[in-house]
Amino acid sequence: MAFLHPEALWLALTLPAIVFFYLLRPRRRERPVPSILLWQQVAQELEANRPWQRLRPQFILWLQLLAAGLCALAAAGPTLRLAGPARNTIVLLDASASMQATDVAPSRFARALREVEAMAAGLRGGRLTVIAFDRQPRVVVNEARDAAGVRRALAGLKPSSAAGDVAPALSLAGALARRLTHPRLVLVSDGGLDFPANLPAGLEVITVGRSAANVSLAGLSLRSLGGNQVAQVSVVNHGDAAAKGRVNLYVNGRAAGSKAWQLPAHGATHLLWPDLPPGATVAAELEADDPAADYLAVDNRAWAVPQSGRRARALLVTTGNVYLERALSLLPGLEVYRATPEEYARLAAASYPYELTVWDGYADKNLPPGAVWIINPPPGLRLEGLEVGPAFRPHALVGADGSPVLRYVDLAEVHLEKAHRLTLAGGWTVDLAADGRPLLARRAEKGRRLAVLACDPQHSDLPLRPAFPVLVQNLATWLVPPALEVPQGRVGEELLVSPLPLAEKIIIEAPDGSVTELVPPFPPAPFRPAVPGLYHLVQRWANPERPGDTVEVRQAFAVNAYDVREAVLAPRMPGGSGEEGPVAGGPHGRRPPGRPVPLSSVLGLATLAVVLWEWKVVSRGR
Repeated sequence: MAFLHPEALWLALTLPAIVFFYLLRPRRRERPVPSILLWQQVAQELEANRPWQRLRPQFILWLQLLAAGLCALAAAGPTLRLAGPARNTIVLLDASASMQATDVAPSRFARALREVEAMAAGLRGGRLTVIAFDRQPRVVVNEARDAAGVRRALAGLKPSSAAGDVAPALSLAGALARRLTHPRLVLVSDGGLDFPANLPAGLEVITVGRSAANVSLAGLSLRSLGGNQVAQVSVVNHGDAAAKGRVNLYVNGRAAGSKAWQLPAHGATHLLWPDLPPGATVAAELEADDPAADYLAVDNRAWAVPQSGRRARALLVTTGNVYLERALSLLPGLEVYRATPEEYARLAAASYPYELTVWDGYADKNLPPGAVWIINPPPGLRLEGLEVGPAFRPHALVGADGSPVLRYVDLAEVHLEKAHRLTLAGGWTVDLAADGRPLLARRAEKGRRLAVLACDPQHSDLPLRPAFPVLVQNLATWLVPPALEVPQGRVGEELLVSPLPLAEKIIIEAPDGSVTELVPPFPPAPFRPAVPGLYHLVQRWANPERPGDTVEVRQAFAVNAYDVREAVLAPRMPGGSGEEGPVAGGPHGRRPPGRPVPLSSVLGLATLAVVLWEWKVVSRGR
């Protein structure tokens, strides 16, 4: 037998204390009486003057000693290991969102920790390794030999808000098990996992959890309608009984009303809030009238950030350039229109609705509104500090260090047939040069962005290389910066951030105030949100138009926790047996051999029985 909390054995000091009180002689005050005939039975006690008396066996004394002893043992957490040899044990501890459920007090995860501690108390010479996992596994206890070390390592462990994926944890456990002789592999979980078909032979499973009662906010979506926003909230009852409650809506952090819902078992409904302000951030919160109908709180809130979905319009003025037209049309934030030089003259004279104009082998002395990209400008062109001269044959291409438009552009094997000489005045930044002459330059001044490429891509091998679409995207993004939008995500899933062309620093601010720096270095590392809520993506760079100033672009994005695998709380076993209960073992529900069995609850019940027995004896006057 081993003890989970041996320090609680100090409670056994109550046994000698009880005996001490029985040894104390009761002190009575003296009173004169006319006769002691009726006091003959206690005459000896009245005649004694010593403070102590001889201990006499009494039935009440033995009951009290038994109750105190049982209580001390129960507090120490004794465990009894069933017959089995000492083995090295690897425990896979489910730390996913569903383990926050409170259908077993205080939570499923707390119950799972007790199961692990019980195994640690019965090591008997073996070693224990614990792998906690949600979407990713991590070793939290590495070959511990004593229960105290295991308890210390598990003390600050909490379940996450992410979904669980047991496959990587099984793979890690398999790698660790190959170093051990006859290892024992145990999974402690509520079963809300996608189990692989080829489970390891001899895997023991201990399930925690009893109830399937859970109501979730399965989704919060926004759409534009008539200049306003419409919010749709999806509510799903995953439990086996009917439930009802309310959903409260918040717009930009302020209450915007609530709606009641009532669902049968495994039912779903959708609630609508029309006429919300455009562009507002929306949050929803679910409340169940009966707490016993909703044991999981992490999926009771949802957030949504409106996405503009707007695409900038670009006009390509060309006599024909398939490569350029194709590269521009592939850009996700751009709607590309094509026009000949003759058609452009008519468009420029009317209302001009394009944010970007690309002149391919063409130029006009009057710049159109918005950004302009000039490709292969004709000799003699003069525009805002730019003069185009005669052609020359470029050789080695040299890119400027740190140029945002040349990021991920490999020009090492690019060959150009010819290019035009460019004479640049102040305000221009040269990104690419050949033989000391600028080939690619850009300028941002007075709210206008202008770029010039001094060669014709069709008279080179550039369009045949991967560098060409990347260069086109970088330049188009610099000329017309896209709206910074991050798609809605889920806790634990990777989010990839596309940096803006000039971005020098990228950070993500979490709902709890913590900050994660993604850049530098480039490229940005994938980001895994740890908690649900509203995040902010912030990109900063030095203002090229105002030295010393910093440009900051900030955008909110939502991360939610709902996952149907976690929301379905009914304990499940591998293979779909659906077996429930606090303890079950193996793929076929067998009890794990040699598993430590906690005895605290049994001793607690025995203590209660002895106390009730003592009360019965005293109440009868015995």
